[in-house]
Amino acid sequence: MERYERLPEEFILGASRLVPYKRLDTVIDLGNRAGVPVVIAGGGPELNRLKSQAADAGVPVFFLEDPSDVLLYAVFQKASVYVFPPVEDFGIMPIESIALGTPVLVNTEGGASESVARLRGGLVVEDFSSVEAITKLHEAIEQDMTNARAQVDYYSAEQFATRLTSWMAPYLGSLRGDGALGHGDAPCR
Repeated sequence: MERYERLPEEFILGASRLVPYKRLDTVIDLGNRAGVPVVIAGGGPELNRLKSQAADAGVPVFFLEDPSDVLLYAVFQKASVYVFPPVEDFGIMPIESIALGTPVLVNTEGGASESVARLRGGLVVEDFSSVEAITKLHEAIEQDMTNARAQVDYYSAEQFATRLTSWMAPYLGSLRGDGALGHGDAPCR
């Protein structure tokens, strides 16, 4: 935990596999423009390029290479905000961040924006290189996460099973004893 103890009191976090489409260079750039230290957690082929970018930044940038799950969750809890710029179909890490009480700043494109909106666990930005992104970063840092944390169970396995069963109920009533649809029953309405 020595690496954890060296982190600043306030910082933005970028955490994922260090590959180009995760856009962690955007996290460093945003922290630099906003004047907020940055922590990058993960491992991968972009590490040296990101370290080179960090060397030119005007704010401290810390790297936690391949952190354990325990360390990563502790860093999520300590972070002021988790910045998630990639376009993903879903994006579980923003939900994990919200569950741990840390607000997120995500891209308008992709599923992460829907999760953030549903949980009210952060803010959405269209262009991370804009002045608006800096403003929203600071707004996210100040966000009260109490209600968002309380609603994160929406994404639990139990809630998913309940919603899926409810959605499937009209079709499940048409099943024969062997699990196949009865003659003439359509799987969709």
